[in-house]
Amino acid sequence: MLYSLASTHDGKVIKLGPEGKTSVSFEVDYDILQYFIDSGMMTSNALYTWQYSHLYVNNRRTSNYFNDFNLIWNSEREIDGEMTSFAERFEKAYNVIDDIIKMVPKDDTNLKVEFYARTEGGIDKNLPITGKPDGIHTDFKVSEFSIDPSNPAEAIISMLFWMMMEPNIFSVVKWGGENLIYLDIYNLFGQDHVQSGTIAPENRINGLFAWTDGDPTFLTTKYNEFKERFAKCFEFGDIMHFLGFHNHELDPRFNNIIDYIMDKVLVHFISIGTLKGISNPKIFDLRA
Repeated sequence: MLYSLASTHDGKVIKLGPEGKTSVSFEVDYDILQYFIDSGMMTSNALYTWQYSHLYVNNRRTSNYFNDFNLIWNSEREIDGEMTSFAERFEKAYNVIDDIIKMVPKDDTNLKVEFYARTEGGIDKNLPITGKPDGIHTDFKVSEFSIDPSNPAEAIISMLFWMMMEPNIFSVVKWGGENLIYLDIYNLFGQDHVQSGTIAPENRINGLFAWTDGDPTFLTTKYNEFKERFAKCFEFGDIMHFLGFHNHELDPRFNNIIDYIMDKVLVHFISIGTLKGISNPKIFDLRA
């Protein structure tokens, strides 16, 4: 959360864990620490979390230790000279994917998204999120779903939601035998990305990339424009380990944070009219 911390060399040390129960500590420049707090790049709760172990503050209903997703959802940063909230950046990411899907004929029934786990060696087609791979913390039972080009809203929101909750997810939007989009929550990618790394060629994602310089509609230059728009939506500091947040503990409607945030995102898109006309709109639950 903190970057480029300078050493004061004056004994001002932040210790991780309660006294006598940790051997980990680091030195921090208090001016830089104060800057990060004042600028909203970290909260006093985060500092509290560093200083005291989870066990020490496990009763979060009566302690200061509480990771609040609502603060993140409403937090703002600048995009193209305009202050935008996390929720608005989620909308912008949605709009990019929606604009791509609109290029597919509305009566096409061969569109779907597949979810894989990133590895240090690259993207392995044999590691869907249902295989309990390293870096994925949710017990997924489903690793793909269809996208209806004539009404893709639920599918797009669902894809973005799960990538936000599990940022090690790598998604492949497949269009018949071609691959229309490669993405994670931060970026869109080209064919070179899935062909890079140490994954054996036979274990890489199948299918040709739909965007080529020879196609008058699906030009590489057009895809690069989508990439630029999408890359502005989320930075590494925006996406946190939301599975470790606590809002559900104070809301009797939910017994886990995934359901709480799922409802938050769904209600938002209902409120702005994105899901208008859909009976009983939902985010696809990949846990069941």
